[in-house]
Amino acid sequence: MLLKILKEIPDNRGKKGRQYENWAVLFIAILAMISGANSYRQIHTFTKQRLGYFKEKLSISWRQAPSYSSIRVIIRNTDEERLEKTFRKHANLLDKYTKYDGKLHISSDGKAIKGSYDNKKEEDAIHFLNLFAHQSKIILGHKIVGDKTNEIPVFQEMLKALEIEDAVYTADAMHIQKKQ
Repeated sequence: MLLKILKEIPDNRGKKGRQYENWAVLFIAILAMISGANSYRQIHTFTKQRLGYFKEKLSISWRQAPSYSSIRVIIRNTDEERLEKTFRKHANLLDKYTKYDGKLHISSDGKAIKGSYDNKKEEDAIHFLNLFAHQSKIILGHKIVGDKTNEIPVFQEMLKALEIEDAVYTADAMHIQKKQ
């Protein structure tokens, strides 16, 4: 299911010299990161060690594993908004989530990414908002909260994008503010 959806992501690289399918590299990179890889070199090593398996299971005809720089080019050239929509689409297909008492339970929480602030440039830490389905234990979506706003409009935008009806939502107290 995830593979089919990843194949819908356009390949933004030039037409010449494409040796590796971007959907396959993205899928393998996801598996590598789940397995603990946190650099392009580690994704390359993960791929190289399992290349025979991936060639068989994914029906790819790579002669060798992509280099870490090829992996970096593919990942960096992937449209991040399109990738986010792909993950949301995949989450929506997961058995429409598991419901408790006939309702889906979704919570939201904002987090700052540790170490993402820059004192020299006077930039704040990157802040994002997650929506999490409790029963299926999956993140339904996340979005960066801009410097000029807060979680409230981002939360409302994400709810519209998910198109989930009849759910119980939990959120921080800031979400009970009324317009004046």
